[in-house]
Amino acid sequence: MVEFRRSLPAYKARDALLNSISQNQVVVVSGETGCGKTTQLPQYILESEIEAARGAACSIICTQPRRISAMSVAERVAAERGENLGESVGYKVRLEGMKGRDTRLLFFTTSILLRRLLVDRNLQGITHVIVDEIHERGMNEDFLLIVLKELLPRRPELRLILMSATLNAELFSSYFGGAPMIDIPVYEQSILAVCELDWPKDRLLIQVLDDSDDESIQWLIKEEVSKWSQKGVNIIYRHRLVRTGYKAGNLKSAMNCDYVKAYEFVAIFDADFQPNSDFLTQTIPHFKDNPELGLVQARWAFVNKDENLLTRLQNINLCFHFEVEQQVNGVFLNFFGFNGTAGVWRIKALEDSGGWQRGQR
Repeated sequence: MVEFRRSLPAYKARDALLNSISQNQVVVVSGETGCGKTTQLPQYILESEIEAARGAACSIICTQPRRISAMSVAERVAAERGENLGESVGYKVRLEGMKGRDTRLLFFTTSILLRRLLVDRNLQGITHVIVDEIHERGMNEDFLLIVLKELLPRRPELRLILMSATLNAELFSSYFGGAPMIDIPVYEQSILAVCELDWPKDRLLIQVLDDSDDESIQWLIKEEVSKWSQKGVNIIYRHRLVRTGYKAGNLKSAMNCDYVKAYEFVAIFDADFQPNSDFLTQTIPHFKDNPELGLVQARWAFVNKDENLLTRLQNINLCFHFEVEQQVNGVFLNFFGFNGTAGVWRIKALEDSGGWQRGQR
């Protein structure tokens, strides 16, 4: 488990995260899903406080937007620490909770923290508040940020950490007076997974499309690409100089490169999607003897869809979303919309349909 935790992208940012938290009352952390921020950062803070002999006084609250995520994350963190729930890690959701005398890290839903603030406006005894998934804007989440902002001057020793999986960190940083921002990139895991795909190397070209404007991140990605290139992988780094326009603009420009003309298919992966090595061997055969097929798309699925009534309803809702979205796009657009995650296109089908359009993301 220790080795797994150290393999996550968040581990490389551990020292920077802890230093920023110790020096600033508010810190905004962004990182793609899968980088480890939700499960690792609360543990880093707890471990740091214990190492500094402040473990007994440490009390961390981490909010989640839904009760199922608060419970599941708490269970995961406890497992990583080799503990049972209710020891150093616990949770509190509506009508249910688990904590003990020695609990120092509690996972709340947003509404539970708001209820606590009604009776304890200063959050006495709490040393750190982590608000996760702040990009999921809702009435409760926005109201919580307002209340916490008013609380900070009364509790100068309180530390507030805001975590987001999207690139809107500047908005929250600005709201809290220019709070420092730390981004946890996941490029290493993504590049490694794609470079280890099971496919003949002479028939596979890997394009790493960097759309960042941070020179340090650009340099790190170039280094990773160079490392795999030296191992014989046919890999190319491409950075979009003009960043105006829509998200697919980088892909659109990359598809116009001369070296792409020799290829028949294009596979695209989200930064947080880790394809299995057999991804291409499972998707490409669908195109064989089926010239009218233009897209094979992977999609999210619940691994615990049969756990209870709630997870079954969530699975039905997700399936309905995918089916309706694709059918509507098929009627009103020239080509299917891309839901993200992963997909393989026949390049000729893209070209015949007009190429990447502004509506595609």
